[in-house]
Amino acid sequence: MAHVAFDAVRKVFGDVVALDDVSFEVDRGEVVVLLGPSGCGKSTALQLVNRMLDADGGRISIDGVNVREQDPVALRRSIGYVIQQIGLFPHLTVEANVATVCRLQGWRRERTAARVSELLAMVGLPEAEYGSRYPHQLSGGQQQRVGVARALATSPPLLLMDEPFGALDPQIRRGLQDEFRGWVDRLGTTVLFVSHDVDEAIALGDRLIVFDGRGGIAQIDDPLHVLSNPVNAQVRDYLGPDRPLTRLGVLPITRADVAPMATLTGVNPAISTEPVMVREALVQLLQADYDCLIIRDDTGRDLGWLDLATLIHQPAVPTPPLKGPTTRDVIQSP
Repeated sequence: MAHVAFDAVRKVFGDVVALDDVSFEVDRGEVVVLLGPSGCGKSTALQLVNRMLDADGGRISIDGVNVREQDPVALRRSIGYVIQQIGLFPHLTVEANVATVCRLQGWRRERTAARVSELLAMVGLPEAEYGSRYPHQLSGGQQQRVGVARALATSPPLLLMDEPFGALDPQIRRGLQDEFRGWVDRLGTTVLFVSHDVDEAIALGDRLIVFDGRGGIAQIDDPLHVLSNPVNAQVRDYLGPDRPLTRLGVLPITRADVAPMATLTGVNPAISTEPVMVREALVQLLQADYDCLIIRDDTGRDLGWLDLATLIHQPAVPTPPLKGPTTRDVIQSP
């Protein structure tokens, strides 16, 4: 059974159809990114899950139970929610902000304190240093970390995130994106994540749901397949002209692509641990100090190697199905 399911969901605001016959399912532990331009209905879809809004038609269920049959307050307390504006309580300390939902659910003081300490450590804000600070004493990135910790405080099985990193500067944003996947993978949390940023969606999502801007869904698939085969020109244009290069960031090098270690002699190698994406390998091999790239498994065993010429011509870089410059053309362009 799907963890979250939309079945022919419809939402209308006056004369504007925000969602029209929207259906999709999200498996437990999956990170699904709702992607599309502003006004396409992705944030509306998120708010229907925790009943900040109610649908005008269709059915939304969590573990098979219709959300309309659940008490809205109890439902919201069982779901983590993180928004771009963060929404920390300015008069409460970091520790008290993270503890908010625990206290609302009647947790004992000792259990709450232990959970707050654990989560602040997980998001890189040790309680001894940050617990007694107030939100205005934190940077934007630190405030967003507190917001994520608060949303995860009671280990909700489902987390809703509405452009949570959109207001941060690019460097902090990339760092939080990298760490975020580790946090939710560790906790096994199901995530519905709203974004209009293609790079962010590719980096975070197990699957992408691309909205068509008319209240419906244009395409649902994993990032590699969306980038390799956009369902129509609208999706292709939304993904942008750098789509072939973006695709290399999620295209993995396989063990069949690398040469045996016994054939490697007299070179200055770079090292990467699998999984290694083609774009990552290209970046390393285009650095003048390295002649080749050695791929290792997570135990430190060398699996094989490849150089730039091998990478450019290896068969794991197929031509995208749509017209325009191929991946090979892009790589080989000066």
